Parts: sequence; structure tokens; C-alpha cells
Amino acid sequence: MINRKHLFGLVGVASLGVIAAVALAAGGVSTTGPGLEGGATGATPTAPSVKPSKLIGRVVSADPAADLSGVRVVLIRDGKATQHTMTNEKGQFVFEKIAPGRFGVAAAKKDIGAGRELGAVRPGDTARVQIELKKPM
Repeated sequence: MINRKHLFGLVGVASLGVIAAVALAAGGVSTTGPGLEGGATGATPTAPSVKPSKLIGRVVSADPAADLSGVRVVLIRDGKATQHTMTNEKGQFVFEKIAPGRFGVAAAKKDIGAGRELGAVRPGDTARVQIELKKPM
């Protein structure tokens, strides 16, 4: 098994992305455990001493008949989509074990609309957001 410290020390020899891909393909790097957190779509590196946070939200619409189940929700960090999930039958969603800090959340569903919100969460805390879906004008 490749030690993560050793893996990151090899960056000068080759691209980290290539090394990580080779190590993952060989089954040599764990994507769970200390220093890594699971998300809706996979693992995200975090500092071992930082407590993960949580994001709970719901989508709403001005149309009371709108079906808010199955709305695609995306967590955005540093301008990049980092995780995604779908809403339940009540329009609710959760991102478990996210890194603390600033975030954006975007939601959309065909024929219902789209919306987004910005926020921040502290280590170990739970952030709550509500996203109103609006049809484009």
C-alpha cells in the first residue's frame, strides 16, 4: 500500500493526478479514513483536525403544484461543482460531511426552474439553506 505522505512527496517526479490515478487503480490509496471525508459523490481531502460540517436544505417554488422531488442540487466550492444530490419527495436535501467554509448551492429541474444560494458553515456546524426555483424570464 502506498503511504499518502509518500504519494504527495512524489509530486516533483510526475503529475499528482497521474500518481493518484495509478495508486487508486492499484487499490493502494484509501478514499475513507482519517483525513478524508465522504460526500454525496466521493471523498474530499480535509485536514485531520477539522471537524466536518453538514448542509441541510430544501427547494421551494411559487407554484404550489410544482413537483419538488428529484431536483438536482449541486454544492459549489471555488467555482467548481464538488458534490451533487437529488431532493426527496418534500424537496429536501442533505450534504453530509462537507468541509467548513464558504459555499454555493445551485438547484434545477426541467419545467420547474432553477435557483441558487450562497452561504458559509463553521467546522462541526450545520448550515441551512432554502433555494427558490424560478423559471427563466
